[in-house]
Amino acid sequence: MVENNLEGDVVVITGAGSGIGRATAIAFAECGAQVVATDRDLESVTETAALCAPVGTCAPDLLDVTDANQWARVLNDVTESYGPIRVLVNNAGYTTAGRFLDHTGEDWSALVAVNVRGVVTGSRLAAQHMITEGTAGQIINISSAAAYTPITVSSPYCTTKAAVLMFSETLRAELRPHRIGVTAICPGAIDTRFYNSAQYVGSALDRTNERRDLSVGLIARFGSGPDTVAAAIVRSVSTNRAVQPVTAESYLGYIVSRLSPTAMKAVARLSGEGALQRIEHTSFPHRLRGRFSASKGPGLR
Repeated sequence: MVENNLEGDVVVITGAGSGIGRATAIAFAECGAQVVATDRDLESVTETAALCAPVGTCAPDLLDVTDANQWARVLNDVTESYGPIRVLVNNAGYTTAGRFLDHTGEDWSALVAVNVRGVVTGSRLAAQHMITEGTAGQIINISSAAAYTPITVSSPYCTTKAAVLMFSETLRAELRPHRIGVTAICPGAIDTRFYNSAQYVGSALDRTNERRDLSVGLIARFGSGPDTVAAAIVRSVSTNRAVQPVTAESYLGYIVSRLSPTAMKAVARLSGEGALQRIEHTSFPHRLRGRFSASKGPGLR
């Protein structure tokens, strides 16, 4: 696996235009790595590169993770320009919010294309490069505490992140003989714009806005920053843990899911539409929304 010294190592990060991806690019740049920050929004990832400039090296590049041809181009260009790829961070992803029956087949296909197929394609092509070059490497896939915490109003997102978690564990076993490590990072509530930009389905607009504002406000008050996840990602290059929860609630969910799967069913019931509506009919969410203003517009990872 990759050693502690990251000086000069080539690191490719997807979804690096904001949030965890941007924080990770800065963290690797600070460690002396040659960072290639990619995103489907070139302007945002160019801003990330500018933020890295005072502390290290970072080059922006355009990448839609659902396009295998773009993946091939980016990885070939990186290898030719900077040398063998040592670390790939599959961070790009998004979420939807709403009941299962309100999600269409197209909603599912689009989410799977980014959150699962994007990770699989990137891992496959990057591993091929690492094996061809004969160098040790690390593939880091961003899963989520949602991979083992059932949330009924986010069943597609939970499903895709569970897929990333299992994929990472099986890929880890296959790539071990090639000295390539694989780690699944599982963040909890992270204060970014992730949840604020979620695609909402089904609910009436006013109810959707209330739920979004309440969730975003609570996360802004109690959630961890993206730097916390970035630090865990950088550590994973040397520790090579199979699964790395991040934040207290993520660790707790992981432990409970392993020790008592039955207990996690209670979480699913509490997150159901019926339970949410009962809570909304009280004054509780209105008091919370007034106390925890979401004016900054952060979100959940």
